[in-house]
Amino acid sequence: MFREPSRFLLKKAKIVIKKIKTLLLRQRSRYHFYGEKFQSSEEGVLLSGKMSSVPKKLKKDRLLSYSNIEVIEMKDKQTISTAPFISLNVAGEGRNKELAFSAMFPSIADKMVDENQRWAIYVVLFDGTTKIRYRLKPSKAMYTIPQAFTHFQYGILYEPYQTVAGNLSVKTVICRQLENLTAYPNFLSSLHANEKGYQLEGESSKEVLDELYSLKGVGVLFKKRKGPHFKKVPIQWIDSKTWRAQVELNEFPTNNGIWDAYFYIETDNMQKKYRMKLTDKKVCTSKVLYQKDDLKGTLSFKPYKTKKSSFSINVLTETVKLYKLEVQHEKSETMKITGSFYDQTLMKKNYSFIFRERDSNIKVRVPIEITPVLNENKKRLLFKCTIDESDLFEIDQLKNSRYDIYLSGESEGVERFFRIRSGSKEMKELTRKEYHCNGELYHSYFYSTVNNRLSFVFKDPTLVRDVESMQLKNKNLTLSGYAYLEGVKNDSPEDQLISVIARSRENENERVFPTKQKYRFLRKQAHIVENGKGKWSNFHVSFSLSDLLAISEIGKDIIDLYIQVQAYGVVKERKLGTQTFVYLKDHVIDSYLLKGDDNSVGCYLTHTPRGNIKLETYHYQNSHLKQLEWANATWSLKSKKVWIVGERPDTAQDTGYHFFKYCRENYPEMEVYYAIDPSSKDIENVQPLGNVLFIGSDEHVEKCLEATAFFGSHDLEYLLPFKGVLMKSYRDGLKVFLQHGVLGRKSVEYNKHYYLYPFDLFCVSSVDEKEMVMNEMGYGEDEVIVTGLSRFDNLLRDHQPERKILLIPTWREWLNTEEDFLQSEYYNRYISLLKDENLNRLLKENNMWLEFYPHYRMQQFVGDFKDFECDTIRIVKLGEKNVQDLLKSSQIMITDYSSVSFDFTYMAKPVIYYHFDQESFFKNGILRPIHETFLGDIVHEQSEIVEAVKKYIQKGFKENEGVKYSKSQIFSQTDQHNCKRIYNVTVKYSLQDKKIETAR
Repeated sequence: MFREPSRFLLKKAKIVIKKIKTLLLRQRSRYHFYGEKFQSSEEGVLLSGKMSSVPKKLKKDRLLSYSNIEVIEMKDKQTISTAPFISLNVAGEGRNKELAFSAMFPSIADKMVDENQRWAIYVVLFDGTTKIRYRLKPSKAMYTIPQAFTHFQYGILYEPYQTVAGNLSVKTVICRQLENLTAYPNFLSSLHANEKGYQLEGESSKEVLDELYSLKGVGVLFKKRKGPHFKKVPIQWIDSKTWRAQVELNEFPTNNGIWDAYFYIETDNMQKKYRMKLTDKKVCTSKVLYQKDDLKGTLSFKPYKTKKSSFSINVLTETVKLYKLEVQHEKSETMKITGSFYDQTLMKKNYSFIFRERDSNIKVRVPIEITPVLNENKKRLLFKCTIDESDLFEIDQLKNSRYDIYLSGESEGVERFFRIRSGSKEMKELTRKEYHCNGELYHSYFYSTVNNRLSFVFKDPTLVRDVESMQLKNKNLTLSGYAYLEGVKNDSPEDQLISVIARSRENENERVFPTKQKYRFLRKQAHIVENGKGKWSNFHVSFSLSDLLAISEIGKDIIDLYIQVQAYGVVKERKLGTQTFVYLKDHVIDSYLLKGDDNSVGCYLTHTPRGNIKLETYHYQNSHLKQLEWANATWSLKSKKVWIVGERPDTAQDTGYHFFKYCRENYPEMEVYYAIDPSSKDIENVQPLGNVLFIGSDEHVEKCLEATAFFGSHDLEYLLPFKGVLMKSYRDGLKVFLQHGVLGRKSVEYNKHYYLYPFDLFCVSSVDEKEMVMNEMGYGEDEVIVTGLSRFDNLLRDHQPERKILLIPTWREWLNTEEDFLQSEYYNRYISLLKDENLNRLLKENNMWLEFYPHYRMQQFVGDFKDFECDTIRIVKLGEKNVQDLLKSSQIMITDYSSVSFDFTYMAKPVIYYHFDQESFFKNGILRPIHETFLGDIVHEQSEIVEAVKKYIQKGFKENEGVKYSKSQIFSQTDQHNCKRIYNVTVKYSLQDKKIETAR
């Protein structure tokens, strides 16, 4: 009778089977053939490789006579070519035996005529009696030699690749279209330093390039890793497989970090880049020191081979480590500076300190005396020098000056500049000196920068502040925290008097509230306390909301809070904020409703993106508050469809207006409404369409509380009668971001993690933009929709271009006051452009004019440009003309970084980008590489603008051919159906499931 085996026996059997399988795998692994070379020649294809060991059952002396290589088509499993071995050698003894082979098979290009054919390669070992077939595997070396790729006739490229199972296969690529070229053979074979920089030589296939349609250029591209910067270097072909390029370091960007090397290919319709591989680690020579200018000092360029055998260069600023620095302030207004730094072997004599002023680039040279001292590890150099304070700053001018400090020295007749490295946090206090002049207070001191570099400053004292608690309660706003002027004596409450200032954004009215001060011990800044500074920095203030609201406007207003410190006749103020915070655009820190008989005021404490505190005020009718309460209790997903659309409160000309217009003209039966301020000049755009809601009106409140969807070009709270978090219709309804430009340039505040209630649908213009929004801004696949911008639909209609240029720059966030604006490079650059004699002469000669449309945030200063109006220059105020009308009626656009340039590109018109402050504008990063989103002429100087305008006039205002074929990265569709796509996606959206319903 059959007996079921016990669990023990089954377990034992499984272990035995597992061991057998392991042994078989080990046995098989011993007999893997590895391909090392795959290269073409006149006779055919030469394939060579090796085997780590040789099966004992084969007669090795007879293998050469019978063995061969087989190439098999993977789809049909048909052998299309065989080739006998040219050589077959066995080397080594015992287990270390190695079999090396090479075989030549005739060209099979005539059989490879289809795209994406795939071919498997086998080694067949046969000694006349026993035959064994092995699938060829790639060796690691195979991907680091140029011969891994072979190009044949008929425009076909053989591309070896590794399958999922780790085997070597070959696929065919038809090379006539660049988009088909997923890989391109390029290898750096030699690199030599010369007087100008580096000379590169590499191997590639010119035959591939000759097959491409509309080829414009090829070369080496160095791209800054994790940054927007890049540098193109053209190549020269030595022969069909060898190229040479000269990298001149004086033209190379000096941005520190890793620069990855690519081989780029550019055609009329696109540009692609391919990572450059290295044939050997020895190709990379030792680092090269180069001093482009004395701004960054001496730079080191160190080429290296990455883990994936690619070529990169690491650019670093050479530094000298400061060990100690002491300053003695003499009565004769001189500074005696002593200390020590570690020896820099590249400098031998004539040492000096170079003080370079950041703003003016003025340099002050201070000779220093050096005394060498031997250390355990390396030589340390003691130094001393004396400098007159008047060489660095004039006390009576009361002007901030900031210097970066370099060490200069001579070696072999060459002067080198090295940045001085220091991480000392105490240096600032230990070297500080105080100056009183004309009722003002200034300090001078040495300090370590964020990047641990030595600098010197003469400036007014910094106001340090932090709010540690805030509360709206019992009709009062209460704030507690600390504030003090850094480095200023503060032994008693009278030394530094602290006040809080409330200032309305709408009318700039303000109110000053004195605070109560308390003794404070700052543990984190104990060295300040020990020096008698910061002791009486605690403040506490509580003031009536009624007093606060006396400065506010009726309706919506924002009251900014400032901290003011007075010390020794000096008054400093700064926005009041918190050092640590979590920024949420629609979050309320605290709130209070100040009730009245007929009207009430909602007060809401919120954060700005930089952690400053502001008080938002909403004036409500009490009847509206009752409506809010009732609507929140009755609103549900089954409510009738009511859509609210808008932009900024005072505009109706962007994506909100165009989507609203589409809905009203195509679906008049739907309840779609446009929210706008009753004083807006753009009301005339929407009134003929009907369903206009004046913000704050009874109907506006009613419809917003009923709404199931909100559509906005900017933040949706612009459209609402209440704070969004108070409205159930807003919290649970559909939120659609129509956008007001194509994203990809500067960072924006629409990230999903900035919202308690983020957008449900985020409209973008291309697949590339969608991927960027998903990766950088946290939205999901179903939340980002490639629809195009609604306003683009109208761009392709009713063109009546005039002979004019549109100058339309964007804003600079750091220009917060009129004084900042009028003293800025931004202001002076555009004034200079408007006055440019060559530009004005060019416009007159060609019967043209230029219209200057200042940015929305710049319109308050528009009067400062009116003096420059003339026959060829016109200044356009906000509301005078519709932006789209300006775009459609212009032939050329000059801008800097504005996303309105995408509208111009959509219309196939040329754009000139004036990037005079690229580093500053993108100091917080860029979302996509510059060449992907700035399609047109990028210039950096005023004279280049004039030359670009002249070129486009001569071309009849036609855009560059390269731009025409690069638009797919910006626009997935270029048509008049963007509004339709937005509408269709919206009506399919399910609020219940928070996803787009798909057709079943």
